[in-house]
Amino acid sequence: MVKKTGTVKSDRTEILNFKVTTYEKKLIEDAAEKEGVPVAQFIRSQVFMGMVMDGNLEVMKFVSSFVANEMRQKMRTMLNVFAQKDSE
Repeated sequence: MVKKTGTVKSDRTEILNFKVTTYEKKLIEDAAEKEGVPVAQFIRSQVFMGMVMDGNLEVMKFVSSFVANEMRQKMRTMLNVFAQKDSE
């Protein structure tokens, strides 16, 4: 069984490589730019979303855990901003 890691950038040690056409590369790069994320993050999120849509429960758990952590971090940041504004 593979350990469930990968939610932290430093946990990512594995590399996946695949070939695309010049046109496909442009489509992917444009979509990532539109989302405002690096290409690797865009591809990763699209793959996981496809797996979630296919009903993969393990991926659903992984993604929901990651999303919960991201939301907590963003909420902490927002609360700090609000606290600074209140103290001014």
